Amino acid sequence: MANSSTRRRTHIGEVIAESVIRASGLSAIAFVVLIFAFLAREGVPAFFEVKLNVLLSTRWYPTEGHFGLWPLILGSVLVTLGAGALAVPTGLMAAVFVAEVSPRWLREIVKPMIEVVAGIPSVVLGFLGMIALSPLVRQVFNAPTGLTALTG
Repeated sequence: MANSSTRRRTHIGEVIAESVIRASGLSAIAFVVLIFAFLAREGVPAFFEVKLNVLLSTRWYPTEGHFGLWPLILGSVLVTLGAGALAVPTGLMAAVFVAEVSPRWLREIVKPMIEVVAGIPSVVLGFLGMIALSPLVRQVFNAPTGLTALTG
């Protein structure tokens, strides 16, 4: 008798866990669909208000009604390539050092530190970089703002 009740409780627990997991997955999909619908509803009217030649121009001055996307696209490409040129060799060298060169005691200290830094969202790191680097870039290069590709 105890054996069948144990099986029943285990089965009920599995059913509940499966239901919770299924509901979580479906709600995640629903949230993504709702976010997409909201962004589409709020963003599509802008394409009817701003002419296509204005969007494809090279001037980005929203306060004056110029919404050219090329500076934004090229700036993103420049920052991405620059970040990759710095991050890939540095990351490879750090990985080789930690895996092959460093003594075991140092590896046990450095590996969790790298994992913690890797867990920080890039938006947070970008914000901290903007706060710390923007004034420095503005001062060193005598720029009107410190918001440059170097800051990115």
